[in-house]
This record gives sequence, structure tokens and C-alpha cells, in this order.
Amino acid sequence: MQAVRYTDWKAHFIVQNEGWFGPKLKLGAPLLFNLRRDPYEKAADESGNYVKFLGKKMWAFGPAKRIVQQHLATFEAFPSRKESSNSNADEIKEQIQEDNVGQWACFRGYLPRKHP
Repeated sequence: MQAVRYTDWKAHFIVQNEGWFGPKLKLGAPLLFNLRRDPYEKAADESGNYVKFLGKKMWAFGPAKRIVQQHLATFEAFPSRKESSNSNADEIKEQIQEDNVGQWACFRGYLPRKHP
């Protein structure tokens, strides 16, 4: 799972800066976007106030966590016939049980999408 969207909000946990065929970059802190205000999801890279925005919107990680939990519950109800080498469902379950999803941005710091 790379991102979660609910109404106007989207939280990214993994990004692919070079498109679908590029490498996946696991973020130290989720990126949060209001798609109505930032439809191209560029605020993290272009706004000088993104960290302040993220701090004010920490509440959004509570609903995101519940959405991820509901989605992961479907894996138990309808297990995959074949294990995927790219599946990160178990890792996500561990992070949610440890309550790390909402705390990534607080304690692990902001990691920009573009890296050297």
C-alpha cells in the first residue's frame, strides 16, 4: 500500500519519483495533501510552509489509520491465493499495532519526495 485517500485528503507512505517503473521510496514520514487545494500534490516540494501545514493537519492520520485497518481486515477475510513478493501488508499491520502511522511525521521528521 503506497497511499490512502479519503474525500479531499491523501496520505502517501511510499512514493515513486521516477514514475511507475522507477524505484519505490519508503518515507520516514507520510506526505499529506489536500487534493482540492493541491491537485498536483506539489506542496511538499514547492511550499515553504509544508512542515507547518503538516503539523496543523496531524489529525488526518487518525482517519487514515482507520481506513488502513479496515482494508487490512479484508486480507484476513479474503486471503490471497498466492503470496506477492511486493506485498507490505504484514509490515503495515505491525506499524498500526505499534501505533506508528500517526507518529511518523511527529518523531521521524519530514523526508522530502526528491532525493539526491
